Amino acid sequence: MRRLVTALLALALVPALAACGLFGESDQERLDRLIAKDPKFTVFVKNAVTEQQKTGIEKYLHTVPHVLNVEFETREQALNRLKEMYAAKPDEMPDITADVLPESYVVYVPDADALRAARDSPQAAGIKDLPGVQDVVFGCLQASECQEQLDQMDK
Repeated sequence: MRRLVTALLALALVPALAACGLFGESDQERLDRLIAKDPKFTVFVKNAVTEQQKTGIEKYLHTVPHVLNVEFETREQALNRLKEMYAAKPDEMPDITADVLPESYVVYVPDADALRAARDSPQAAGIKDLPGVQDVVFGCLQASECQEQLDQMDK
C-alpha cells in the first residue's frame, strides 16, 4: 500500500515539476537566452532632431543603469540592417528608401536582467521626454509578452 501511495504521489508531482520547468527550459529561460544574444533597446529620434539634441540624448542614455555602449544608427545603416533581415526572403523586403527610416540610438546592456532593470529605471522613464526623442522600444521582456518569438525559436 505504501508503494502505491508513493507511486501515485510521484505521478501527481511529475506534471507540476514539468510545469515549473525543472525537467526542461521554461519559456522565460528561453526568452532570456534569446535576449542574451543581443541585449539592447532602441531610441528613435525625430526627423528634425538637432545635433545639440542628439548630444543631449546620447549623454542621457549613458545615465540609464547597466548601459555598456550607445551607438547611433543612421537612416542608411537602418536600411542596410533591414536588407540583412530580409536577405533570405528578398521578395518580402518592403520597397522603401533610407529617407523614410528614422535615425536611432541602439543601447546595449549585459543581459536580459539588466535590460529589464534599465527599462524599469526612472532614467528610462525620462527618455521619452527628451527633446528630439520620438519613441523608445525595449521589446518584449517577459515570456507572457513574447509568445510569438518563443514559438519561432521552436521552429
